[in-house]
Order: sequence, then structure tokens, then C-alpha cells
Amino acid sequence: PPLAATPDGFIWYELADIEDERARTLDEVRDIVTEDWIADERSTALDALAQQLVAQLGGGASGSTLAEENSYTLTNKFGLTRNTNDPDLGRGGVADIFAVGPDAIGFAPAASSNSRFVYRLTAVTDPLDVDPDGNLSDLVAQSLANDLLQQTINQLQDEFPVSVNQRAIDLSLGQ
Repeated sequence: PPLAATPDGFIWYELADIEDERARTLDEVRDIVTEDWIADERSTALDALAQQLVAQLGGGASGSTLAEENSYTLTNKFGLTRNTNDPDLGRGGVADIFAVGPDAIGFAPAASSNSRFVYRLTAVTDPLDVDPDGNLSDLVAQSLANDLLQQTINQLQDEFPVSVNQRAIDLSLGQ
């Protein structure tokens, strides 16, 4: 059966072979262990540097001054939502930012590289598509309805397996 990979995706797999358990030799793992150790050390150093910058920002230093002194890029992010998959921050970084309150200072790992984003949360606004007249309850109701429908479809697919006649499809497409 498929595994749920993300909120919107699944992973299908096929077991092709089973090998007996054995301890790998040092020659087999030396390069992997060395790369992992270097990556861990680099990550620890980046976290320490990011923590220093967070402390300096908390002490009153300006973000633009710190960026200029250290040749970092200063970026303003607008319109992040809890479900945003930001290309720089990724889902994890966005989740870190939403886990803190207004005026927070912190850091988050970058989405695709071994770097860190030091941030100062300057504004929290209400979502643009939700008004105080109950639009939020409409969105929640629609989301619940979609979830229930998807669960019903999944249950029906388990009870009544669907098969595809690939030959009929190929014939209908003229292949």
C-alpha cells in the first residue's frame, strides 16, 4: 500500500529483494561517516554563528548593519502563511517563524542549502482572505468537507479496488 509522503502526495514502492543483515566494513562506510561528520560540524558552526547574530539583534543592533558588516543579504519577506512552502525557508523555516510571537528574533535553517536565516519578525497581520464576518468558518467548513470526502473516497477504493485496462486505453488512443 502507498505511504502518505506530504499533505498532498503518496509514495508507492516495490520490494525487489531482501538482503541478510550484516555489519558493513569500515571501507564501505568511511566516506559516508566522514561526510556526515563534516556536515554535522558545519551545521553546529552555522547554528553558533546564527545564535551570535540573534544575540546582536536582540541587543539592539540593526539588521542592515549586521548584513553589511558580514556581507550577508538582507531580505524582507511578506505574505507568508502557515502553509507557505517558501523557496528560501521551506516549510520547516516557515513553521519555525509561526511558532514564535510578534517581535521575535530567531533563526531557521534554509530549505535547500546548508545555511541559516536569521530573522526579526516585525509584523503579524490577519489573513487577507478572512474577514470577521465569518469567512473563516466557511473556509474551515469547506476544508472539513474536503477531508471527509477524501476519507470516503479512500475507504471506497479499499473496499472496491479499481483496475485499469491499459490495452483498452491504448486502443482508444490509437496506439
